[in-house]
Amino acid sequence: MLTGERVATLTGFNLLSVGGHPLATTVLIVDHDLGFVFWLGHALDGLGYSALPAKTIADAALLIMQLDLKVDVLLINVSLPGAAEFAAAVHRNQPQVKVIGILETHTRATTMPGVSIAHYKPATTDHLAKAEWIECIEGVLTSTVVSTAAHQ
Repeated sequence: MLTGERVATLTGFNLLSVGGHPLATTVLIVDHDLGFVFWLGHALDGLGYSALPAKTIADAALLIMQLDLKVDVLLINVSLPGAAEFAAAVHRNQPQVKVIGILETHTRATTMPGVSIAHYKPATTDHLAKAEWIECIEGVLTSTVVSTAAHQ
């Protein structure tokens, strides 16, 4: 079984404290693009969030189950197979979770039940893109987000 310390060692992120208790707001990032996942996770980690990366829905489900993880924000690529069902299941078991849909640059904005907002994956991972993602996440956490799809 994975422990918080073991996951932190594997990912390099500031994830969990001893015993599986979150150090801060926990963000689970589910996307097949590991470059994007680790870029955003590293940015969140630098701001004191606990970021967990997952490449697939199965990986994300395993992290939640094995770590008995309480997720504050679920960022999920809406094009992943089973994304809508997984987001609904997480929301059913953890009603406090905020869900942000990750959109590919070539995808039209879409709605998915339970998604607070959808945001496009950046074409480049620069400071502006990082600021936009952080603003999106913080907006969802403080419920100040009003739109359903942010700009590219």
